[in-house]
Amino acid sequence: MAYGTEIGIPSLTPTPRKDVGTILRETQGALQQLETANRSQTQMPLRLVGWSAILIAALLILQSLAAMADLFGSGHHLRVPELGTINGTLILLCGLAMLPERNQNSTAVKIAMLSICILTTIGAIILNGAVSALFLTSMFVLVHIMLTPYRALWFSIGTLLLIIPISNYFLDYEGQYLITRFVIGGLVTLIIMQVLMRFISGTNSKIITVTENLSKLALQLDEELLQSNQARDTATMTDTTTGLLNSFGFETAIRQALSEQPYSRRRFLLALNFQRLEEFNAIMSANERTFILQCLVARIRDMVGADALIARTGRDDFSILLAHAEVDDSQMMHSIRTIQDVLRRPLLSTSSTILPSPAIGVSVWPEDSEDATELLNRAEVALQRAYGVKEGLPVRYQKHMHDEHIDQRTLSTDITAAINLDEFEMYYQPILDLQTGKLRKAEALIRWNHPTRGFLMPARFIPLAEASGQIIPITDWVLDHVLIQLRNFIENISPDFQISINMPAAYLEYCVENEAKMLGRLLAMQIPPRALIVEITEGSLLNMTPELLRFLGILESIGFQLAMDDFGVGFSNLSQLERLPLSYLKIDKSFVDGIEGSMQKLAICRAIVRIGHELGIRVVAEGIESTGQEKLLHEAGCDFGQGYLFAQPMPAEDFASFITDHSPLKNP
Repeated sequence: MAYGTEIGIPSLTPTPRKDVGTILRETQGALQQLETANRSQTQMPLRLVGWSAILIAALLILQSLAAMADLFGSGHHLRVPELGTINGTLILLCGLAMLPERNQNSTAVKIAMLSICILTTIGAIILNGAVSALFLTSMFVLVHIMLTPYRALWFSIGTLLLIIPISNYFLDYEGQYLITRFVIGGLVTLIIMQVLMRFISGTNSKIITVTENLSKLALQLDEELLQSNQARDTATMTDTTTGLLNSFGFETAIRQALSEQPYSRRRFLLALNFQRLEEFNAIMSANERTFILQCLVARIRDMVGADALIARTGRDDFSILLAHAEVDDSQMMHSIRTIQDVLRRPLLSTSSTILPSPAIGVSVWPEDSEDATELLNRAEVALQRAYGVKEGLPVRYQKHMHDEHIDQRTLSTDITAAINLDEFEMYYQPILDLQTGKLRKAEALIRWNHPTRGFLMPARFIPLAEASGQIIPITDWVLDHVLIQLRNFIENISPDFQISINMPAAYLEYCVENEAKMLGRLLAMQIPPRALIVEITEGSLLNMTPELLRFLGILESIGFQLAMDDFGVGFSNLSQLERLPLSYLKIDKSFVDGIEGSMQKLAICRAIVRIGHELGIRVVAEGIESTGQEKLLHEAGCDFGQGYLFAQPMPAEDFASFITDHSPLKNP
């Protein structure tokens, strides 16, 4: 069944804060900038060049001053001795210009300095002769700290090739001899500086290689992080077991889908729960549970079509946004019932037959709500109502359900106060021996005298207590009051009287976890153990762990008796009956109702009696309301009866008088 367009998982809005991926990307950019800088500038930084220029300028000025002193002292033939001082002063100014921060990225000062070096050197040779070439060594040092080794080499060679013909033209033999000495000194300086600068350049080359590797690593880390973020986003949005959307992903997806949906096109939202599937999960292996879950998901996909949006919102809970369909409510609810019928079909695992019991709540956009979260909540409200529908049909959300849901939540909150304020009361319903008509035992039943709502029956609040976990303190309260009352009955009326008390599956698990405490509590009341009958439901059979079975065995060995309540209405597992130390089976009221006109129900009751007796277990029939029912059950061999025919549940005070009137037997 296809209902519309396919909706994908929406993209998540990035968080405003800087994450690791952003930091890595910025680091990558910085490394790339560093790489570019290293490739283009293997010489010294401009500021260091400036300080070096200042030092060399000082040496040139001193050399020039020495030459001027020699001129005045010995009449040396230098014609323009001030040229060295001018040269050094210009280089000094260039060096000082390199020091400020603002010039660190400029090459203009370097070009000016090179021009000064070239012009003053050539001018010195022309005007002063060979002695002026003494500046050549300082100039080569300066050039190497200003340029890359490759450029400095060609600049130095070019300078030498220019100086040699000039000296040949303007200088005599003595001058050429001096210039040759200076050229040799310059070549030695050139070789030393080339070796030194190429070593530095080689080191820089290694740094560049490392930088390249770091840049590649940053790229890889960035890519890995992006993939990891995508995987994290997917994990945040989806259920790992089924691959479906999870609660967060589903709410995000339907919010996007509904924002793009025209108001004229309605959308149906389903909240789906497989009731009692948890009980089967308790007796299945992990592989079987996964297999059953995959089968259910496959069924859902087949029925709702690829265009629907499906999510697993809990262990046994699913939400489905059906695609748009041009149908009215009645037609759509009929389609949803068809989906439910298919999902209800039995599933076969390796160890048992699974009977899914799907409950479905339905809300409609935009009538029920235009907000995605509220629409989900209202589908859940309808689902809660669907749990109580006998026919198991899907339930369409109605406005009055919201108020009732709030009322249920308020009532659930009131339970805690009811325990503390002692608002609960214990009522007792007689259980008679059908063969003798004598009163043999009674069942303890809780009632709630609510301060504003009045007298509440268990069906009104026990499901709420089980859902919220409050069933454990309630059962604790019941057990304490029943044990006290039972001791009074035994002391004042009959030492052989028995009272049965219902223990939910959750409370039995609590007993196992607190075994020593619970056994001590039961024995501290100083009553005969056989006076207390512990009733469990068939649902407890499916959760029967070795630890729980051992605990029930301990109770039986001490003398407490065990009864199975509502036998036949759950998922019967007859093999468990042999393992459990049962004393009683209780036939559910649904089989007793109409027994006079139904051969099938009578046959079921007879079969339960026969099974119980063959296993050495006595049978109690619940809900007897007519003498005809009593007669048929008596003829079927049923041991005990309970129902309005004999008496309604009554407070402890009234029950004490009722016991006296019926004179219980001394030897049950």
